[in-house]
Amino acid sequence: MNVRPVGPHILVRPDATPKETASGIALPETWARPPQTAVVVAVGDPRVVLLSNMDSGQAGYRKVSTEDFKVGQRVAHRHGDGETRTFDQPDGSKLKFLKLEEVVGVVE
Repeated sequence: MNVRPVGPHILVRPDATPKETASGIALPETWARPPQTAVVVAVGDPRVVLLSNMDSGQAGYRKVSTEDFKVGQRVAHRHGDGETRTFDQPDGSKLKFLKLEEVVGVVE
């Protein structure tokens, strides 16, 4: 089964939830915070959208296009509405749809 995003969305494979801290302390599954980074799997139709810039406390907009994203690119994102936009793969892995305004940066 194939799925592709439409409009101003990208489909990503979230990074694995860490099982331990950098110093080796094991984290229980109920405590671990989901990762805020992911790899782009598919990109929606090329479209430019205006995004509010309210996070910085300033009024205004910025233009972001789905053309700014490429398959295989790593992105950092805010947590969206959780499980409502996840897509379960037949192999048991999960993909997630992100709105462009949830992407906060590119990991280089």
